[in-house]
Order: sequence, then C-alpha cells, then structure tokens
Amino acid sequence: MIRISFAAEPDMLHRDFRVCATAALATLPETFSVVPEACPAGVVVALDGRGEWARDADTAIAGGALGVWVCEPRLQPVGVVESLRETARASGTPVRLARRWACSPAARLLAQRRTPGRFGVLVEGRAVVPERTLLSQLLIDQVDLVHSALTGRVEIGQFEATETAYIASGFFVRTGTATPLILSGLCGAGELTPTAVVRELREGGRVAIEISDARSARAAAVSIGHRDGEMLLHVPYETAHRVSLRELSTDIAACREEAPDLSDFVAALSAAAGALPHLR
Repeated sequence: MIRISFAAEPDMLHRDFRVCATAALATLPETFSVVPEACPAGVVVALDGRGEWARDADTAIAGGALGVWVCEPRLQPVGVVESLRETARASGTPVRLARRWACSPAARLLAQRRTPGRFGVLVEGRAVVPERTLLSQLLIDQVDLVHSALTGRVEIGQFEATETAYIASGFFVRTGTATPLILSGLCGAGELTPTAVVRELREGGRVAIEISDARSARAAAVSIGHRDGEMLLHVPYETAHRVSLRELSTDIAACREEAPDLSDFVAALSAAAGALPHLR
C-alpha cells in the first residue's frame, strides 16, 4: 500500500482539487492510502496544479517524497519545469502530471498504435472549453495532447487570437517528416464540457481521437481508417486522474526513476512559447 498525502489545506481554493483527487483515489483502494499531511518523507505528495506546483514539487522531493502527483497542472515557465525535471531525475523521484487530455486512456492507446498510411497530409486539432478557461492554458493542453497522442513534435508558425478564440498553423514533425498542422481553440459561452478532437490524415490512412474532460470517465472515441474501411478502438472507461495515479503506482513498484510526464509538458510549453505573448 502506497501512502499519499495532500500538500494543501482544504480551503476554498483547494477544495475542488481535494474532491477530484479523492474521487480518483477512491477507485484505487488497494493501491493508495490517504494519510494526514505531515513530513513528505516516504509518502506520495499530491499537489493542486493551479498553484505554484513546480516549486511545491521541488520542495516535496527535497523533503524525501516517494513520488509526486500533480492534478491538472497549469502553465508554468519552461525553465522552472525543466529545473524540476532535473531535480526529479537526480533524486530518482517519479513525478506524474494528471493532464487534461494527454493523460486520457484514449491518448495513451493511440500513442501505442502505428498510424496507417505513409506520408502525412494534415494534422488538425480542435478544442472547446468553458468561458472561464484561459486561452494560454487551452493552447498548452491542446499541444500537449497532439504531442502525446501522435508521438511527435509540434512547431507553431502563424498564430492569431481574439478574446475567446485562436487559430494556429505550423508543422507536426515525426521521424524527420513535417506534416502541415492546424490548431483551433474556443472558449465558448456557458458551461460547455471541455472537448478536444485531433485528426491525422495520411496517404492511405487516417486516425482520429475525441476526448472529453479529464474528470469524466466517459469513453473517448478513437478511430483508425484504412483504404478498406474504418476501425473503432475499445477505450477503457477511466478518468485522466486515475490513469496518472495508476502509472505513478507502477513507477514506484518498478523502481522507475523517471516518468516521461515532465519532459512531455516541457515539450508542450516550448512549442507554445512563441504564441503565449499573444494570449491573455
């Protein structure tokens, strides 16, 4: 049994984080045991991603934490996250980030599949979120999903934004081949369910993925198309929060010293860096 504690007091700011984390932990009763906040030595420290989570993770690692779990990490300076990655690597402490879409079981499943076809034709991404979401955070989450699900590098060239939407174009690079890329994001009116769609069109094949909110266990849709037809993949009913917690437990059990999440998040931050000054 892995002991886990919350680094933040259950005030109004962090209450929502406690609810989300507790709900995910309740589905893994034989893996994690929640203990009162104390010295981080020997326990997994759970952090709210809305705060200075990279700094807090650094502090937890310095205190001897067994691992660190960050719930829905928000935008941080690239250098700060890179510094945390080096600290985690040097100490052998696994850090997992429960990212909005990149940690979806659908994204994990698609990343393990070989994309049909040969030459890339187009990569398209669309994301819609509630009005209160920052466009800068939406862009990071969207780039993170494309990078993680399609296992390549995002390069943004042209970028335009209004108060509630943006459109970006550039290239998606994988194994030395650059494919045209178009990303669009919208902060719509009302309480919309966060939804992201990514499609990759290739000569002779295509893949598509549609994901809902990180907190929803609603099965995402993943399809792979060939010249002979289309196949829908079975996606487990699992939240992104639970996926990242389960992966963290595997890291600890296998004595895995470095999880890929920080490197993936650094890649997303770096890819979006040029566009961020244009966003609120």
